[in-house]
Amino acid sequence: MKFRTRGTTLTLQAPVLEDGSLLVDSKSREVWVQGALLETPLSCKEFDVLNLLYAKRGEACSKDDIATIGWPERNGWDVGDQEIEQSIRRIRLRIEPDPSKPKYIATVRGFGYKLAQSARLG
Repeated sequence: MKFRTRGTTLTLQAPVLEDGSLLVDSKSREVWVQGALLETPLSCKEFDVLNLLYAKRGEACSKDDIATIGWPERNGWDVGDQEIEQSIRRIRLRIEPDPSKPKYIATVRGFGYKLAQSARLG
């Protein structure tokens, strides 16, 4: 993409992603899936949860960690497992090619969730 204004040219380039990859850009708060920008952005909570998983990709994140990041107004207290599970479900619906067979977000039974290590750094 090129923009020209009074003798100055600014070129912007979308991230180049491998097929099937996921990119979470914390600065622009954009999510790219399989080379395409999510048209409708994630909600603030959904983005914050996904960004936590992305920052720690390959590592298991506890439900307590997810609650603290996703619901800061509650200081991580009084956030039920069902709220976290529903948030993860909504994120999966948006980023997974087949949400019933998650490729990116794995459940760590009895603990929390983790993002596949193959997700790229943005």
